[in-house]
Amino acid sequence: MENNELGHCIAIISKYWGTKINHEVSKFNINKTQVEILGVLFYFKGLSQNELGEKLFLDKITVTKNLQGLIKQGFVEKKRSEEDRRVKRLYLTPKTEGIGKEIKAIIKDTSSILTRGFSREEKNELMKLMGKMVRNIFDEVFQKEQISRVTRKSCSETTATGWEELK
Repeated sequence: MENNELGHCIAIISKYWGTKINHEVSKFNINKTQVEILGVLFYFKGLSQNELGEKLFLDKITVTKNLQGLIKQGFVEKKRSEEDRRVKRLYLTPKTEGIGKEIKAIIKDTSSILTRGFSREEKNELMKLMGKMVRNIFDEVFQKEQISRVTRKSCSETTATGWEELK
């Protein structure tokens, strides 16, 4: 497989995985990006809107638009920071706990589709190789942009949504 084919395959997987997630979470009237936001807020409580955008590599408009929907539906609330009254911190509401386990199951089930028919060894090797690819592209992009505030992450850390923390 040539490198351009690899990138194309990754893009196709990402597109269809996202489509499947969007379909499955539509019953909650949310989308894949909002699932990612909820997951990050589950794991990192009290982030500012800017910090959230940095963790998800999303622009301010995308964060604002998706947060507004989550706030309107009662999944997220904003509270003024005690350290800096100009900053508003983001927190999940109890309503989110009600859908958290189901979202976790959706993500797990959808992700298992990708490795259907793989042995445990193949899955482990795939994750190891994907982690290397993430680090390669991450290093390339952020080394060139010289963004020092972002740290190097593994594949699982980069793509973690926080839902894996729910039991």
